[in-house]
Amino acid sequence: MTKLLFLCALCFVASCTRPQEQGVLPKLAVSVVVPCGAPSAGEPLDFRGQNQKFCLDRSPILTEADVRSASIEKGMRGTAFVKLLLREQASERLREATAKHVGERIGIVLKGKPFSAPTVQEPVSDLPLANAFTEAQAKELAREIQFWESGVEPAAPASVPFLE
Repeated sequence: MTKLLFLCALCFVASCTRPQEQGVLPKLAVSVVVPCGAPSAGEPLDFRGQNQKFCLDRSPILTEADVRSASIEKGMRGTAFVKLLLREQASERLREATAKHVGERIGIVLKGKPFSAPTVQEPVSDLPLANAFTEAQAKELAREIQFWESGVEPAAPASVPFLE
């Protein structure tokens, strides 16, 4: 029994410390944009709508493990967006990082693809995912995000054209 527990613990530690496969992006990563070529910089990523590529710090501020849930909200112009509700420690990390990097960019990788690289205007403790969503697309993406924690993908994948 002791050997079995030790083996399970060893497998758990190995899986937690295993480096991320190069070129494979997570479901969600929020990182500070750093100069390409910096020791901590990942590969240059092409963020849609930007006229340049950005490199993200390899140590993300947030990942999908930090998401508690997702909700749909309406912006000032009536457009739908997905708001990620974060775990308490993640929310504090995001607030501290955005306070430190006001005026700089952060990069958001969503569903393994570069999503946006907004400039931090002020410290924030939650993460709105805004884009040209229809309400149906926002609902589908929020539904998919709800399944991240369980590790089970929803039956019908989200059909969000810019993430295809």
